[in-house]
This record gives sequence, C-alpha cells and structure tokens, in this order.
Amino acid sequence: MRGHASRINIGDTIVGVAVSRIVESRNPDFPVGKLVCSTLGWRTKSVVDVNKPGDARLPKPYLLPDFQGLPASLGVGFLGMPGNTAYFGFLEICKPKPGEVVVVTGAAGAVGSIVGQIAKIKGCKVIGFAGTDDKVKWLLEELGFDAAYNYKTKDIVEALEEAAPEGVDCYFDNGKLKIVESRNPKFPVGELVVGTFGWRTKSVVDVNKPGDADLPKPYLLPDFKGLPESLSVGFLGMPGNTAYFGFLEICKPKPGEVVVVSGAAGAVGSIVGQIAKIKGCKVIGFAGSDDKVKWLVEKLGFDAAYNYKTKDIAEALEEAAPEGVDCYFDNVGGRLSSAVIQKMRSFGRVSVCGSISSYNSRSLPEAPIIQPAVLVNQLTMQGFVVGRWIDQWQDGLKQLVQWTKEGKLKYQETVTEGFENTPKAFMSMLKGENLGKAVVKV
Repeated sequence: MRGHASRINIGDTIVGVAVSRIVESRNPDFPVGKLVCSTLGWRTKSVVDVNKPGDARLPKPYLLPDFQGLPASLGVGFLGMPGNTAYFGFLEICKPKPGEVVVVTGAAGAVGSIVGQIAKIKGCKVIGFAGTDDKVKWLLEELGFDAAYNYKTKDIVEALEEAAPEGVDCYFDNGKLKIVESRNPKFPVGELVVGTFGWRTKSVVDVNKPGDADLPKPYLLPDFKGLPESLSVGFLGMPGNTAYFGFLEICKPKPGEVVVVSGAAGAVGSIVGQIAKIKGCKVIGFAGSDDKVKWLVEKLGFDAAYNYKTKDIAEALEEAAPEGVDCYFDNVGGRLSSAVIQKMRSFGRVSVCGSISSYNSRSLPEAPIIQPAVLVNQLTMQGFVVGRWIDQWQDGLKQLVQWTKEGKLKYQETVTEGFENTPKAFMSMLKGENLGKAVVKV
C-alpha cells in the first residue's frame, strides 16, 4: 500500500490557514469589514493579491460564507479545508452506500472525525481507530461511531474481526482489472489494465488525467509470455521495478561484490537478491522466520540468510561477510540497518527502499548513529521513489519477464481468496506473514 501526500521540500515554509478581517482593500469583491479565509500564514496582518496565481493544491482566498451563527474559527477547520477534505475525499472516492462498512484511521483528527460522521449520515456502519482511550470514548459517545478502538492497545486484526466480521467496503491500493467499457481506443474492451485503482471491484478511470508523479499511469498488461497475470501487481509490476531500478541504478553492483538485503523474503527484497546473483554478486539476506530463511537459501539461491529475530546481526555479518559489505538494499531501517552500515567497505552504496521496522512502532525508533561509518567509509546512501523511472517502466518489466522465462528469477505469491478478505491480507502483510508478494484474488 502506498500513501500519497503533497510534496514538501526542505526549505519550504509551513503556512498556516487563517480567518482574518479585511481592514483595507482595493478589490470590490473583498470589502472592508468582511472575513476572509486563506493560507495567510502565522501572522497578525497580511497583504494579499487575490489575483496572483498560488499553489494549485490550495484554494485561493475566499470570503467566509454565512455560517448561520456558528463560530468563525470553524473556517480554518471543521468548515474549511479539513471539512472539504473529508467531504470530497470520502464521498467522491469511496462513494459509500447505505449499509456498507466504513473504517476510518486517525478517526479523532480534524478530517477523520468528520468522515465518520458523514458516513453515519449516509447510513453506513462506522469503525474508527484512534490513539487514546479518551479519543475512543469521544468517537463512540459524542460522534456516534458504531465501534472504535485504541490502536496502541488493541490488536488491529482482532478489532476488525470483532467489529466487521463481514468485511470492509472502502480503502485504496494497486490492482489489475479487465476493461469492460471504454471510450479510449488505446484501452480496448477485454484487455487487462494495471493501475492504482484501489480496493474495489470496478473503477471508472480517465487515463489522460494527471495523476501522482511518483506512480505510473494505468497501462495495458504487457506480454508476460505465459506467466501468471497476477504477477502484474507484484513480481512483474511495481515491486519488480522497485527492485530492478532501485538496486541497479543506485547500488550499481559489480561482479564479486557483497550485497546485503533486508526484508529479503518480501515482494521487493526477494527480487533484489536474485538480480544481485544474476549480476555475479555474493548475496546475504535477512528475514523474519526460519521458513523464510530456508526459502531464500534453498529456492532463491542466496549465499547466506539469517533470521534477524534469533541471530545477532553483527555476528551474522562477521560470519557471512568478514571482508565487509559493498551494497546494501535497505527495506527495514532501524537497528538491523545500522549494523549493516557499520560493516560496509569504502565507497559502499546503500539504496533505501523502506523503513518497515518503524511502520507499526508506537515510539520513535532507536538505533546507533550511522554518520561516522558513512563519513569514514565515504558511503553513498540514497532514498528513492520508483516513480523516478516511469519513463523506463516497460523496459524494466521486459527485462524481468525475460529473466523469469530464462529461469534466472523465481517468484512466490501469498494469495488470499475473496475481496472481503482484503483487510486481513493487508494486516497479515504488515505482520510479515507473507512470502513474496501478498495478492488478493477477487
């Protein structure tokens, strides 16, 4: 699952939304004395040119509408951007129907609390997750949620099974669909198309509409030469290209080099390790169970693999790579990654793909500092988002298909049957229970 957020670059100013009274104006549409709402910043007075182009992601300054006696302060929250974020983001994308089950995370926040209430207005069953018992109580007693849980103290899977044994109706992720109706000659009826359609059985898509720059636009399934179509959402899809470009373009491996892969039994890591072997490298993998370790060594051909839960990382690295590490493909972050980086050789390369060790953490992660090792060994450490290589997307898939047909790449999927079991499959993936790509078959 991939989260999406507006780009915020280092050096950008964090601008606050404000409701202000106009004290001087040269624009007849904004008369003196009226209240105006805009991203005016953290200040007491502002000079604003309402005709000047601004950030396309934000509304231009506008006069506060008639709140019918409600507090003007709601213009920066409940009846402002957070309110419309909830209103349009939920109704336009989820399109809820009466009787459906809706889950809201961050349910006690400015947006989530409104989403849950709108869902109730639409006749849905609403389940919320928040971070304290007081918030949970507020959701149930004040906002009328059907169920609410403190995600810090309640097992998520258990909560969903308890509150929604029949399944959940709304969420978002990657998928492969068959075209059943089309007005675009490049996407004919009957063809298979891959895209970020969400957790749904049908979607209406405008392929010409600008999307997230970090994601490929919907594309027709290429010729897999007899390989399973389900691989399009994993091995021969985004995870495949993440491994292909993220490893080869950043680590630039050379024959004979030592490569370490964390999260090595996952959808991306399992491919990285095999590509490293194709390139003539010695490959060491870390995974979270003995079965995964066995699979990496016996099926995928890793030179060594370890269960990081039961084996000391430094000891494992000394055992498998006494000469040091040249390339590290990092899927997990945390203490494991710190230990690997301490073991790297001069001019080593680190490709940072993920930080799953902290995804479910309830506190800030603790790990030894890595700067001394990076400095002394002159390491190159680079994070990436696979959308960087969108223009080369099909080239990556073509090479992956070829290697797979030649028997150089082996794939594994953990398949869950039934659309209604999507939340269970997702939580199972977060717990590391999958081998290879986690796929839901609808």
